Amino acid sequence: MKILCVDDEPEIIALLAEFLQLSGKRVGTAANGRQALELYHADPNGFQAIITDARMPEMGGLELLRALREQRFEVPVVVASGQNDGSIEEAVASYRNVAVLPKPFDLMNVLATLNGLLA
Repeated sequence: MKILCVDDEPEIIALLAEFLQLSGKRVGTAANGRQALELYHADPNGFQAIITDARMPEMGGLELLRALREQRFEVPVVVASGQNDGSIEEAVASYRNVAVLPKPFDLMNVLATLNGLLA
């Protein structure tokens, strides 16, 4: 199983990628939503899920999710956000196969959320 991790903070990408690899997952990474969309388009069946930060320069995770769904890609997406006022949940409420995680996140919670979406 391969997971695409998207975040503009290299430390978060490195930590998340290492954890997922230790959990038996293969990992691809991108620094923003635009890069992630390019990687996904290059191999739509290559990633079984995406974990993305909600807000990033160039293209954030919410824009990435919107673009994927407009193109009819139903890949499961976990949106992580430090904005814990309910606005992210509201923004993704109309989409299927999406979960929201508050930042900072617990890595075991990331894995549990990911596994729940993939079940």
